[in-house]
Amino acid sequence: MKLLTKLYRLIYRMRTKRGKAQMADIKVYTTEEVLEVLKITKRTLYNYIKTGQIKAIKCGREWRVTEEALKEFLEHGTEPDYLEKLK
Repeated sequence: MKLLTKLYRLIYRMRTKRGKAQMADIKVYTTEEVLEVLKITKRTLYNYIKTGQIKAIKCGREWRVTEEALKEFLEHGTEPDYLEKLK
């Protein structure tokens, strides 16, 4: 899915009752910030992204993770068989 489509869907979900998107409410983390929060290696983070354990959006050469996606990962963790998806 294209980056803009993902962003438009995210903005749509963040709409207020008045129908205006509140961009200030969307917190986006860099991979370096996610590494600090989760205390994992860069390779592990990229494996989580590759297998869909953490939902991320690629912006140019960099990956970004929304606060919502990070909270979801922290609540649910990884799937028991996520390593099989790397093969």
